[in-house]
Amino acid sequence: MDSINKNMKLMAWLFLYAVIVLVSGGFLSHQDTAWHQMSQSYEELIPGRTLIYSIFYPAYIIFGLGTWWYAKKNFTTDLFDKNFKFAIILSTFAPFMFLPSQDPEVMILSTDLWNIIFRTSYWLMMFVWITSFLYLNGRLGLDIVNKTSKTLN
Repeated sequence: MDSINKNMKLMAWLFLYAVIVLVSGGFLSHQDTAWHQMSQSYEELIPGRTLIYSIFYPAYIIFGLGTWWYAKKNFTTDLFDKNFKFAIILSTFAPFMFLPSQDPEVMILSTDLWNIIFRTSYWLMMFVWITSFLYLNGRLGLDIVNKTSKTLN
């Protein structure tokens, strides 16, 4: 039962991390568009950016390192293998994809090659973050199912 609790704690930690990424990358990052439309200036420091730079980017690193440390300390090598480690690394650094989008000039849709490359890489990193996050939770969930079935038999 103790190992199931450890899995559930890590899943809760990952869920909280996902909420942080969604708030910073979704809600706060997309407030920039309205702010720029109203202020007509790209030189101002937007309040949402201040929060993102000072709170959320450090939180990405803290949650990533915390996930790594907790998994290394509490799980055996059959769960904490190279795929699990790689997924933790991807889920930690993929949210930094929001950093270039803080420049409002690159947020304007165009058929320019660099804009297409930026958009493609942006959505690719979003896909990488989602799949690595789902992989981590899926592995933890399957481990819970396996341990539960072993205790019932």
